[in-house]
Amino acid sequence: MCQLASGAYVNIFEINYGISKINVIEINIQENGFSQINIEFTPNNTEFSFIIPEGSEDMSLNYDTGNKIVPKQRILNNRKEISANIPADRLNSNFIFSYFTPAITSKNASTWAVSFTTSSTPRHTIVKINFPQYSTIVSWDRTALFTKIDNSLWVYPQNTSFLFECTYETMQHLTQDNNNNIYLYSLIGFSLLILVLLLVLYIFVSRKWKEKSGETSKTEEDGEEDKEKKTRIKSSILNVLDENERRIVEILEKFDEEVTQAYIYKTTGIPKATLSDIMRRLENRNIIKRRRDGRTNWVSLEDWVFSK
Repeated sequence: MCQLASGAYVNIFEINYGISKINVIEINIQENGFSQINIEFTPNNTEFSFIIPEGSEDMSLNYDTGNKIVPKQRILNNRKEISANIPADRLNSNFIFSYFTPAITSKNASTWAVSFTTSSTPRHTIVKINFPQYSTIVSWDRTALFTKIDNSLWVYPQNTSFLFECTYETMQHLTQDNNNNIYLYSLIGFSLLILVLLLVLYIFVSRKWKEKSGETSKTEEDGEEDKEKKTRIKSSILNVLDENERRIVEILEKFDEEVTQAYIYKTTGIPKATLSDIMRRLENRNIIKRRRDGRTNWVSLEDWVFSK
């Protein structure tokens, strides 16, 4: 159990007179340790009075219908006495009194302690203690009847004077750090995604540019080769050749070595008898030379037909 440094329990609501029962005491603990305390009670006298801690702030007294009452207050033995008068027809109605106080909490490192006493109606009053979000309740008096609901404890007093204490740790700072980390990781992940997309785009554009450049270079090379091919054979020879003779010479021009006469036949589609006559004419004019190897005729251009 944790207790306040003074060793005393702060009485958050003490009946002085004129109150028959206390229905609900709700304690909403904030992150800074301040607590908003709401007490719902039923008076049995047209005048009633109760005691709260000195230094309490933002006090309000209302009918359960929401209408406000302006109470009287005075300091009594370092505590604050609140009193009010009500019409007789409002007897046995419910009233709600609210105020803020830092008196019931204390802090040691990351651990907060809550310690208080209060008047209560045995087996009727419900004390609802709501802790800050992201809190962990470390310890509490488990001898009292209680229900744990998320970040809340509902306790059920069995005596007219109820004493309670507990400790809790807030995880707000860890949650903020986690949120910051999530934001940072998200930012890093998004940045990496952008870098990857830019890299992919760069590679894609580079490849396209290279392909285009390659096609241009190839076209230029092909053009140069075509130009070179056009100028390799002397124009004086090309001018005296008929269509079939030129086709054969152009085929032979593509090869630096010999080709077979059968290849020329398959490539040109010239009938074999006609092809034999053409080859003989070209050989007689010293434009080609033929070499027989077994049953295969090898053909190539004479060196002199090429331009220097």
